[in-house]
Amino acid sequence: MKFEKTIVTNPETGTKSLLIEPVLDILYEILKKGKNDGTIRSDIGTKELVTILWSQMLGILNTLTSRQEILQIYGVDNEWIIRGHYRVIMNGLAVKN
Repeated sequence: MKFEKTIVTNPETGTKSLLIEPVLDILYEILKKGKNDGTIRSDIGTKELVTILWSQMLGILNTLTSRQEILQIYGVDNEWIIRGHYRVIMNGLAVKN
């Protein structure tokens, strides 16, 4: 995967932001839409969420690709880590009633 620096200009405000990967812009829009429709909590900024999720995913990918010994020590496999990470993300993003 090629990492790129992309400057994104918000068409509504004209503000610019630097995204490391173009896919982060897509994630930003998805999170913003979820906040607007009430399915994603609004107490954490969208840019902050993008950065947190991106950082978490890098950590997961690092663990899965170069830290297999850690998984073996704890007796877990790649699928368990990915499914657990997904549950943590969904529980953390969901609006609490």
